[in-house]
Amino acid sequence: MTPEQLRAELARSQQQVADMAAAQEEFLRAVSHDLRAPLRHVTSYGTLVREVLGDLPPEVVQGAEVQEALGFLATMDQSARRMGLMIDGLQALVRASRAPLRPQPVPLADAVARARTTLAPAEAGRDVEWRVAADLPTLQADPLLLQDLLVQLLGNALKFTRPVAHACITVSADAA
Repeated sequence: MTPEQLRAELARSQQQVADMAAAQEEFLRAVSHDLRAPLRHVTSYGTLVREVLGDLPPEVVQGAEVQEALGFLATMDQSARRMGLMIDGLQALVRASRAPLRPQPVPLADAVARARTTLAPAEAGRDVEWRVAADLPTLQADPLLLQDLLVQLLGNALKFTRPVAHACITVSADAA
């Protein structure tokens, strides 16, 4: 192939990659949008059912069947909130995919501290010990995208240590 043909082939390949990225972004945007409506219905109707059950006479509300139904509603509500977070994650992925990278020096310790501040409500009332290494490096990163990453990562650590009486979350870095 001649250099001109190679350049033309490269341009075609780059256009294909750009087209596929745009299609993926549009798909993720459509999916996250389309999932919101049924999720709103699930949470709204769950609240309505809980209100109807709450209007029953106290002796009925304390019955095993109603208490079991309230337990089912709590599980449904928790699952709906988890699905909402997943949809938020899809939307964050769409935002991240179209945002231009703006790499700059970011002290990782500062970024971890900001992420912990964001996650403070998820930590409230829990016994969580944070072990953040003192020697965290300064990274060459996009500050906003790094912040999103740390909130998701540390949020998962909080979420998956919820059943533990005393959680210990360690943040460290390895040069490799």
